[in-house]
Amino acid sequence: MWEVNGIIGRASETPLIAGKQNGVALVMGSGRCLWQDLFGELPRFGKVEDMDVIAINDLILHWPGRIRHGVSLHKELPELFKRARMTETTADCLNITTHAPDPNGLDSVDYSWGLIEGGMGGTSALFATMIALAMGYEKVVLAGVPLDASGRLFDPPTFNGKYDGHVLIAWQDAKANYFKDRVRALSGNAVAILGKFDQVWLHG
Repeated sequence: MWEVNGIIGRASETPLIAGKQNGVALVMGSGRCLWQDLFGELPRFGKVEDMDVIAINDLILHWPGRIRHGVSLHKELPELFKRARMTETTADCLNITTHAPDPNGLDSVDYSWGLIEGGMGGTSALFATMIALAMGYEKVVLAGVPLDASGRLFDPPTFNGKYDGHVLIAWQDAKANYFKDRVRALSGNAVAILGKFDQVWLHG
């Protein structure tokens, strides 16, 4: 086991990147609200360019800007999306650092984190948030992670989904036991659970 910045992992070794990052991380999911979060809410208090982008799952491929980290609970996806992105965009893709719970042979990620205590039941977004804190980021902002049934960027506009209540419980537990007001959100149920991203919190 290892513990860094209040985050606990079950792996034989502490990932070398743990505790080495700083500043603000922007954890970016594929929720339909992503563009409103980034271009409606975020500009009032900050800029994407001032934060290290942590892209989750499909956003590793689809986010057109710079990505610092690519994360997924699905261990084959980060390197797969990184390679696909390299065929379509610039050499900046080589700077994407990939993360997953466990290595996966030829598709092994840059950093394997093992099982994160309290961070495996809230989808890849919660896993990404937990390892952002473990990497040393002082503040984490969620965009495109509404924690509701509003759908993803690529879902049909009439999509009406369901949201697993167990996921919300996992986020509530993470806030109570690990976050220490280091994580805020821009929309949806995530704001109700974690609080709204604002200038006072960002610079407090």
